[in-house]
Amino acid sequence: MKQVLQLRKEIREFNPDIIHIHLAILWFVCLAQLGMKNIGLFHTLHSDPRKTSYGKNVYVDRLCYNRFHVIPICLNNEMKNYADDLFRLNSTQVITNGICIDDYQTHSRQLARRALGINDGSLVIGHVGRFAKVKNHKKIINVFNEVYKRNPEAKLVLVGDGELQENIKKYCNTLGLYKSVVFCGAIDNVPFIMQAFDEFIFPSLYEGLGIVLIEAQAAGIYCIVSNNVPVEALVSEKICRMDLEESDTKWAEAMIERRVNFKSENNLMDYSIERVIFSLKELYKKAMKQRDERE
Repeated sequence: MKQVLQLRKEIREFNPDIIHIHLAILWFVCLAQLGMKNIGLFHTLHSDPRKTSYGKNVYVDRLCYNRFHVIPICLNNEMKNYADDLFRLNSTQVITNGICIDDYQTHSRQLARRALGINDGSLVIGHVGRFAKVKNHKKIINVFNEVYKRNPEAKLVLVGDGELQENIKKYCNTLGLYKSVVFCGAIDNVPFIMQAFDEFIFPSLYEGLGIVLIEAQAAGIYCIVSNNVPVEALVSEKICRMDLEESDTKWAEAMIERRVNFKSENNLMDYSIERVIFSLKELYKKAMKQRDERE
């Protein structure tokens, strides 16, 4: 309640027309603005709502969306359908995350590898993501281990941090891979580091969208992904989708051969930050107009 009161104080002082909510603070914001002027409320769901809203949370979230007229924003059409069904809505919008596409196309491969201490001739497989169960790092290590058996000069670069990072480091040591895996931690120059990658591995258990996959494709990297990743996130001609039930050996073979088994019908430019900002602004304008009409 202290946080709710603090947020209420900030809302009064700032006096916004729109509040855009992220992550699991929906009910905080709804309580905080209770009784104030009619504010347009939006909430971006960054993952499958069935994974993040369950048990009693479903009823709390459903109440917030309907009682406070919060408009959910989902990252793909499948998420939208889940949200509409789960929260009994027909107002959910679809707006993807966006990136600065040029940032992923203007760096030097040689400089990026030099920064990582990796030879120009090495095969470099990369992954960007927090060390959490959903990102499936153990699968990444197992697949890389199979690649390494065939190519001892190969390197794996892992960007991110999280609660499972130390466990994954120990697992790498157990397999004798400690000299071949580079742990970068959380960094602020991902577009630069991605230039060092030849291939990108993304075996997530599930994803709301997978913005780092969009980034990897913007950088022109070959990508091998689990079939749990939404098809909306596949925007290049260098994609291989694999079932997580497939063996590590088959994943490794697909990487070595750079198989392509998915023809994308999506456009990378749909994820440009300029396009996303325009879509959000139009949504905000529409909400403000509807508010004025109600008043």
